[in-house]
Amino acid sequence: MADTDFAALIEPVARHFWGEPNAKLSSTTELRWGGQGSRSVELNGEGFWKDFETGEGGGVIKLVKHERKCDDRAAIEWLEGQNFIAKRDSSHSGTQQRQEAPKPSNEPPQQESQPQATPKAVKGYRYTDRDGNAFYEVIRYQFVLPDGTVERGKDGNLKKTFRQRRPDGRGGYIWNLDGIGHTIYRHPQVEQAIERKDLVVLVEGEKDVETLEALGFVATTNSGGAQHWTDDMAKHLAGADVVVIPDNDDAGRAGAEKKAESLKEIANSVRILDLSRYWDAPPKSDVTDWIAAGGTMEELTGILAGTIRPRPPRSTFGAQTSGDLARKPVVYDWLVKHLIERNGIMILAGESMAGKSFLIMDMGMKVARGLDYAGHKVRQGAVIHMAVEDGKGTELRFKGCLKSQGISPDADVPYVVMDPFANGGLGFTLMDDAVVDRFIAECLEWKAYYGSLELIIIDTLSMATEGMDENSSGEASKVLGRINRIRERTGATVAVVHHMNAGGTKVRGSTAIVANVPNVIELRQQMLPAPNKRDDPKPALDGNGQQIRRARLAKNKNGVGNKSWAFVLEQVTLDERDEDGEPFTTMVCARPAKHSQHDQPEQEARLQGGNKLVFDALTAAMVDLGQDMPADVKAGSVTRCVAQIAFVGEVRKRMSFKAPEEEQEARQKELADFLSRTTMALMNAGYMGRDNDKRIVWATGKSDRPRPRYSEPERPPEQPGAGIADEVKQEIMDSGVPF
Repeated sequence: MADTDFAALIEPVARHFWGEPNAKLSSTTELRWGGQGSRSVELNGEGFWKDFETGEGGGVIKLVKHERKCDDRAAIEWLEGQNFIAKRDSSHSGTQQRQEAPKPSNEPPQQESQPQATPKAVKGYRYTDRDGNAFYEVIRYQFVLPDGTVERGKDGNLKKTFRQRRPDGRGGYIWNLDGIGHTIYRHPQVEQAIERKDLVVLVEGEKDVETLEALGFVATTNSGGAQHWTDDMAKHLAGADVVVIPDNDDAGRAGAEKKAESLKEIANSVRILDLSRYWDAPPKSDVTDWIAAGGTMEELTGILAGTIRPRPPRSTFGAQTSGDLARKPVVYDWLVKHLIERNGIMILAGESMAGKSFLIMDMGMKVARGLDYAGHKVRQGAVIHMAVEDGKGTELRFKGCLKSQGISPDADVPYVVMDPFANGGLGFTLMDDAVVDRFIAECLEWKAYYGSLELIIIDTLSMATEGMDENSSGEASKVLGRINRIRERTGATVAVVHHMNAGGTKVRGSTAIVANVPNVIELRQQMLPAPNKRDDPKPALDGNGQQIRRARLAKNKNGVGNKSWAFVLEQVTLDERDEDGEPFTTMVCARPAKHSQHDQPEQEARLQGGNKLVFDALTAAMVDLGQDMPADVKAGSVTRCVAQIAFVGEVRKRMSFKAPEEEQEARQKELADFLSRTTMALMNAGYMGRDNDKRIVWATGKSDRPRPRYSEPERPPEQPGAGIADEVKQEIMDSGVPF
């Protein structure tokens, strides 16, 4: 006995109690039992077993105790009786035998401070054959502590276990089902229900069967759990309409899937009903718990009939049903109404010297003061201006804004200018997560200081991303991810100042820069079309001779796009002076001054030369090859467009090239330069629109034969009836004819 290798006994003893292991789930290091592998034996020489459903496990002695519901002494005696170990010397007394019986070294020591619970039979479930003859019983045990209370597991549920017994023919019982196997519960009632074409509910335990029977349903289960469900059991439900109701845990749902799969080709119909979708089901709860929580026969009947829907899934993606959306009031937050989304990302891109930094500061000051911007209502809040490119220049422009708007230097305007490289600053970059997190933390402190934070300006993107390949969508996406993190953590709109490409036709760099943001504003100097092809377009000037710049909302994901507004840069002289006594000057955004009637040409110049050629080509392409405007492109009242490649092909047909026909590369460059110049002029003058992402262009509807801008007021047309005698007028009125 002392030399007994208990570790080596674990496999044969497990096979005795559990039968043959599941070959598909077993390996050379571990044997698995059950359809889901819920029990296992390790083949590493340690001799351990594990029941994953109950959480129990241990060595061979504990396995015998677990299966036979006995103590250590009885477990040893059973092993002796089954010839797994040699019998002890019978000359020893019982006390001596218990003292001398070795406790396997792989059994965990019992903690003296922990009271031991003993199993107590609380319920018996009688299984019969199809004729109602006794077959075997399932006995339900609970574990009672010395103080009489029932032991509970860590999950709060009562600890329980089940054993099967069958008559031995001598008034006693055999505590196993060796040679006869498991079957279904309430076999006769199930057969009768199938004949009546009644529904049969398949649940996990006998208790649930009896719960459903009390409500008037026919229900069944099988002994031993899902691991003992077999195809032979499934045959007992041939032709039935079956609903499988699992317990609320992964093992229950897996067992239900196994049973439903075995019934697919046998039952008339089979479906799984997960009751946890209809109530706040605790873990491991079952249909009995659902009834105890208030579930009724009527409700279960409605669920089974499909007239009661489960509650909607708990969405982690913000799902809303049509009813939710229909009843939900429309609320959309704007930083600048209809122009800039609140808590979004905006790209402000412009040509070199177009006035990007002036425009973004003008917008920021309007936000900080709560003033309308470009005629649109603004949400007031604090602004942080990260001046990565030109900290000193940004400070100067801010002072210019204060003076031009008549704001006292002592006024507390919630506008913070950050010069990250001044006064021992640590710098700023969007290429480093640690720097971005440090920036977010400081932004949140400023938000707490002012009580709000609505706009964060990063000026400019190129300086904040030194070393980035702007044409790499991968690198651009990482940077946009960090910008998005700033937006999410601070709750502010993030405005990023960026550059246009060399031709001024689109935002510089990868298309990912503008593809994933809701608002893009493009800024250009406004040009007048050249009168002929030998001349270049000329800058448009306001009434004071200042160059007009035009900002265009090129992308407005959730609103109308292609809105534009004009401004000029007006010089402001500050009160401060330099070391030579000269005053500092800067520029601020201002409205263009109107032309007088005498210094403005009576009529806009008609399109001529290259501009006329391109306009005519666009018009022809729209007629011959036009297509519907994509739904997500905002182009005002314009509903038709044409593919850019078709438009370019139409221009090519009409163009007179300088390069000979055989020099195709030179012709291609000539065409590109020509289109860059002419399309920009036509767009600035409002004749055409373009969406680079969709690769489409369109005519705006503006005529190339403009009417005179200014003319003498026309005399109002003579009213009907003028010069007619009063009595004639009266006669006409009496006849019902209006003037």
